[in-house]
Amino acid sequence: MSNPDWTRVRPILEELLELSPEERERRLAELCGRDEELAGEVRRLLLMEEELESNQQAEVLGDTAFQRLFVHGEGPRPGAEQAGYRIERELGAGGMGQVYEALQANPERVVALKVLAPSMVTERHVARFREEARFLARLQHPGIAQVYDAGIWTDSSGNATPYFAMEFVPGARTLNQYGLERELSLRDRVALFVRVCEAVHHGHTKGILHRDLKPGNILVGEDGNPKVIDYGVARAMNLEETLTADLTRTGEVLGTIRYMSPEQVQGLPLDARSDVYTLGVVLYEFLCDQLPYPTTRQDLASIAVAILGVQPLRPGVLNPAVRGDLEWVLMRALEKEPERRYPTAAALAEDLSRYLDHKPLSAGPPSTVYRLRKFVLRNPLAVGASILLVVGLSVGAAAVLHMYIRSGEERVRRELEEQHREAAQASLLTSIRSLSPEEGTQVRVDMMLESASESAGQSFAGDSLGEIECRTAITSTYLGLGLFELAEEEARRALQIAKETLEPHDPRLVKLRTQVSTALYSQGKDEEALRLSEELLERMLDTVGKEHVATAQARAMLGDLRVSVQGDLVSGERLLLQALEVLAPSLGEESLAVLNVESKLANCLSMQGRSEESLALHARVREILVRTRGPSDFQTILFGLDEATALAAIGHHEEALALAESLYEMLSRDLVERHPMRLRTTAALAQFLLEADQAEGALELLQPIQELMAEVWGPVHHETLKARSILARALEACGEAEFALKLRRETLVEARATLGERSPKLLPFLAGLGQALLRAGELDAGFEYLEESLEIGQEIFGADHPDILSMQIDVGDDYGRHGQPGKALEKALLVRSLLEGRADADPYLMASAQMLEGKCLVVLDRKQEASAPLREALDYFRVELGPESRVTLEVQRFLGYAE
Repeated sequence: MSNPDWTRVRPILEELLELSPEERERRLAELCGRDEELAGEVRRLLLMEEELESNQQAEVLGDTAFQRLFVHGEGPRPGAEQAGYRIERELGAGGMGQVYEALQANPERVVALKVLAPSMVTERHVARFREEARFLARLQHPGIAQVYDAGIWTDSSGNATPYFAMEFVPGARTLNQYGLERELSLRDRVALFVRVCEAVHHGHTKGILHRDLKPGNILVGEDGNPKVIDYGVARAMNLEETLTADLTRTGEVLGTIRYMSPEQVQGLPLDARSDVYTLGVVLYEFLCDQLPYPTTRQDLASIAVAILGVQPLRPGVLNPAVRGDLEWVLMRALEKEPERRYPTAAALAEDLSRYLDHKPLSAGPPSTVYRLRKFVLRNPLAVGASILLVVGLSVGAAAVLHMYIRSGEERVRRELEEQHREAAQASLLTSIRSLSPEEGTQVRVDMMLESASESAGQSFAGDSLGEIECRTAITSTYLGLGLFELAEEEARRALQIAKETLEPHDPRLVKLRTQVSTALYSQGKDEEALRLSEELLERMLDTVGKEHVATAQARAMLGDLRVSVQGDLVSGERLLLQALEVLAPSLGEESLAVLNVESKLANCLSMQGRSEESLALHARVREILVRTRGPSDFQTILFGLDEATALAAIGHHEEALALAESLYEMLSRDLVERHPMRLRTTAALAQFLLEADQAEGALELLQPIQELMAEVWGPVHHETLKARSILARALEACGEAEFALKLRRETLVEARATLGERSPKLLPFLAGLGQALLRAGELDAGFEYLEESLEIGQEIFGADHPDILSMQIDVGDDYGRHGQPGKALEKALLVRSLLEGRADADPYLMASAQMLEGKCLVVLDRKQEASAPLREALDYFRVELGPESRVTLEVQRFLGYAE
């Protein structure tokens, strides 16, 4: 269709989208008749929706608006009888299931029976379905379809199908259908909508948001009374913990995106004002026969960008009858900033009633101050010089300036409306488009983002702040997808604009620099990331001082990199603590930014051997995340992985493995196989399995992902190299020692070249190869690598670091097992000398050193000297590990030799 008539296409497309795929073609033929051009355009738009529906990557976008559409399975057939209901006919389908007209046996009445689609029957969907039924039972209002009954039936195959029965609305038409068929006047439409607002407000008073208001969920019966239906994606305001995990777990944005509020599109916390915005969209369409954001294409990504970044077209342009008071009611309901909307649906209903009664409204044109602020933001250069003049002007001159600004505002308004019309054809609304793929090629989210990036400059011409916001959002999405190179490129583009537009301490500028640094580190460009972070902190200290939030954010980033890149635990801890001192009181102790810093601090404490402090902090972070964001939230899972690593570091292997397995299960369910975080978690779980002596399970996990690791992370990225090292360990444990040793050698060569000769990340590769060479009988080479790892470790962490002391004891044991008791004794005495006299000395390390010392003295036939250290070690292990532990019995045996 070369020049589609959207006024004809839109109502047909809207109706078809509410039908199951099987019904669409039949209904399409009825609606289009012989107009093949019109039918072809509608089919093309439907195909776009279906292609987006199949896009697996959209499931992992926690901060974008791509929606995974519902695919219906085979439901009950007419005539079927279940749980006291006989199915008469299908009425329609929604986001959670299908709805049927059914006859209830007792009491005998016609009901609308909603059942969960068979393809959606999972534990989490059943849980949400039950919540839906429980919430709806609390709603008692003439404008809300009443719930009568809810339950679960089991068919002959043993499949569970949840259902609930609700009030049947005879002769029901959707809101828009009813207005069209009854030829309602403008005042009749407004009066009808007042009752809709009152019904939605009743839900809010019960603590329930609808979250999926749209014309199709507002039915009008034969009696002319509206009924709000389908609270299927409702979230109780006071039950965040119950539903957050499900609604935010995969970035799946529920509801119909065309009617979503900006905060719902972004996945932010919602309140009644979100439903107020959606009511505004529905009313706008009801009065103007068009949505506030007209586009030539209706793909979900384009609409999301419009909702977030484009001002609604003045409704009076489309329908002159709504100009004046009614227009301001609509514009207030559609404010992008929630605090500028009506606070409740009841307030919206009250203003609409005042309009009907010809009374003054609370809505009206934006204040002079607000319009002046917006004008300055849009025209910083034009206004800058004029504002300087105001300081020295008389009152009369200031009034002249005010008139100039008002005149300029009118010009800007006309320009914005023109931009809005152009957006339907050429702006970012259509640049993030459903690409017409060749056969066999899926539409890719990353391709959409690249298209958005290419068009952003033109789409936001003259609006630097809008372009910065757009590119920052694209960068965040790239990072979430693990597309780190593209994230870096996009963040640098935005950073270049931001440097010329924003103040040096502006949080948006700090965020962009942090995004660049994160993308660099994720690509393995450690030193570059560190340098950028150091420059950022210096700049913040010079411009806003040490107590500013922006400075604290820069400190946190640098502290984390000091730990992970340089192994500078002292400096890293200091920076992280300094960041928390500012961020916690400024942002709140439960903010994600503060929790992120605390998680990094916990990792730092763990690396210092302060395991109790580390685990307590990890547990606190995860408890808050589970409570506020849900156990299946992406951030909860990633922070949980850090906790599992800390547990393994202190020998709690079973706990670490259990936690890692639960996290892996959730990520495997939510993320596509090639997602970087899923790959990283798979490798971590394999390592925990190895530590629990489950080498075959580790091998089964690791072998299939090696090529994906190299492709996604990069062949020499630290995560890829670490996964290869874990694979080598698993292969050796499964009898493939020769191949494993070869793999370890190759991996170390690549690690040296990539990480550098003095990187803390190099230590496990050196130690792993050294141990493997010892097991292969290549003692000289093995001890050479072990000593090198100790040398680097002491240089980075210090000779008295608990991990280095533990490594000294392990290497000493290796010397002893391979016939070199003299060198083993040197290690034991070194560790004792570093621990003695220290109040914070780890008693386990001291006892281990004493045990090693005593064993070496016995072997060297210095038995009289061996008794004292062995007795001290025995006293400790007997209490801490028990008299029958393997270690206690070994010490007791050597003490017997000595005496």
